[in-house]
Amino acid sequence: GLMAGGQWHVWGKVVRADAWPAGLRFPAQRVFEDLSVVPRLMAGIEHAWYLAEPLVEYRSNPGSILGSMNPAKLHDWALALDDLSRAPGFDTAWADFTVQQALRLRRVAQRLRTPLPWWPEWWAALCERQALIRQTHTRWLAQPRRWASWLQLHRLMQEHALRSGAPPQRGGA
Repeated sequence: GLMAGGQWHVWGKVVRADAWPAGLRFPAQRVFEDLSVVPRLMAGIEHAWYLAEPLVEYRSNPGSILGSMNPAKLHDWALALDDLSRAPGFDTAWADFTVQQALRLRRVAQRLRTPLPWWPEWWAALCERQALIRQTHTRWLAQPRRWASWLQLHRLMQEHALRSGAPPQRGGA
């Protein structure tokens, strides 16, 4: 359902007002805010119905918020994954998704030649906080086709570890 299709966008959900958790708010001034909200939203919903066929035609354009990526957006993406790892009901499906998204974030940064000096500390803290992510990452690496990506990621992390840098802080880049 939601995980298989990557459907964590809030705009693609119809939720009864009384099912929306009290106090659940979108993080201010951040992109990828859906990733911070959907897990908490879904954790409080007892019954959900998933419709695989689209009812809304989504169009993307180069001028849209996610039409291009920059260091601040990569930072927001990392913060959203951090929020996700702290969400109630965080389980294996979310851990799989988090690992895939974190490594995708790393590949996007590499493609854009954007250094992420906070990456090694952020990734280590994320894995330390969530043993489930560590287990998922290990399982993910057990798939032979993943080794090349992992070795490249490991090399990049070692390079970044040699530089000083702070992990992302809440409240801005």
